[in-house]
Amino acid sequence: MKLIAIRHALCALASFALTPAIHAQPGPEIQPTSVELTAQPGETRRQVLTLTNTGEQEQALTIGLADWTLSRDGALRLSPPAPAASPVTEWVRFTPAYVTIPPGERRRVIVDVAIPEDLPHAGDYRFAVLASAIEPDARTGLMEKTELSSLFYLTASPAVSDPVVTDIRLQRRSGGSPVLEVDLSNSGNAHARLDGEIVITGKTGERIVLPVSNLVVLESQQRRFSVPVKQDIPQDARVTVTLDNIFAPQAGSGVAPLREFSSPLSAPGTP
Repeated sequence: MKLIAIRHALCALASFALTPAIHAQPGPEIQPTSVELTAQPGETRRQVLTLTNTGEQEQALTIGLADWTLSRDGALRLSPPAPAASPVTEWVRFTPAYVTIPPGERRRVIVDVAIPEDLPHAGDYRFAVLASAIEPDARTGLMEKTELSSLFYLTASPAVSDPVVTDIRLQRRSGGSPVLEVDLSNSGNAHARLDGEIVITGKTGERIVLPVSNLVVLESQQRRFSVPVKQDIPQDARVTVTLDNIFAPQAGSGVAPLREFSSPLSAPGTP
């Protein structure tokens, strides 16, 4: 049996302005990759997804559902729907269940979420819409799995997103640049989505600015993210983390600043 090579096209859940852009290989794409919907009891919410074939061969995809979560380090974890743990996939209907897309063309997938009158709890429910295929690679002949994911957040009132920065440190990776690790926690019942910056300053005014964009911290979970520091760390450095939560359902504007975190930055340790 030939080896199966797996290619995932997943939502970019945390990105930094200093991270080099990664160009996707030609093939199928899904948009949007992340969907945030409010949940009102008894309503039906509709979202249209677009599948585009940027490759040179016809692409056949099967549509399905999954549960999803994030590891502490932000890795996406997909799993088969488990209604006993989370009933949200039972509220979801989509059409079509199978699409064939010629090169350069698009197809739509319509997703309807029928929200029950009696929701089990307030806050976030999550599910993913998957578009997948297993077929031979034209160049290698190996069986290749393509799996596209659109991640849905369904948020029911009263919802609160309450992220805080809990710790920050420098670590030294083997043979590489120092890495800044930031720990966060979210005690709310809704996810947080964070924008802002991390600034390292020296006693003589040196500044290293590390932008943070679209960083997700799930409800009632902890999150750690890491970013390499290419520049030399100044002596007697201090680090300050300034972030805004751009998904704050408890705020009238939908945006809430986090409490600023600032502390001395010691020399990097070895994890």
